[in-house]
Amino acid sequence: MSSSSHKENFLHSALLNTPITISDIGASGGIDPLFGDVIGEFPVRVTGFEPAPAEFAKLQKRTDAKYFDYAISDKDGKARFFAQSTVGRLHTKREDGDGRQDVTEIDVVVRSIDSLVGSGEINAPDIIKTDIEGFDFLALKGAQKSLEQSTLCVK
Repeated sequence: MSSSSHKENFLHSALLNTPITISDIGASGGIDPLFGDVIGEFPVRVTGFEPAPAEFAKLQKRTDAKYFDYAISDKDGKARFFAQSTVGRLHTKREDGDGRQDVTEIDVVVRSIDSLVGSGEINAPDIIKTDIEGFDFLALKGAQKSLEQSTLCVK
């Protein structure tokens, strides 16, 4: 779908006073400045996903979006991640080869966008932004039904 077609969809949503729904997967730091034009022009509903506990705690204090502490992938379940206390990111493998003692294992709830939409927990996204350290494909695979509804993806 072309950029102008997406803008027409957004305009259509705005005319109907229906918020544009943005799913921010890997929401560390809050809403990406990339969305400034969309947020300024149209009614917007942002849903963010950030499984890193320290980053999620910061996001919970914000009022600009609804945030979930889920990792997003192609199916629901749990996954083991490694967290370093001085860094907000999670890793799928232990990265403490330099002798660090501050790496802990945590289990994280993993959800797919399609299951969240199907259960009514979130609205189907009009825009999906991913920043999840190389796991973007799995997140988009888990949003396949939503993607069929003319969703714009931004990485």
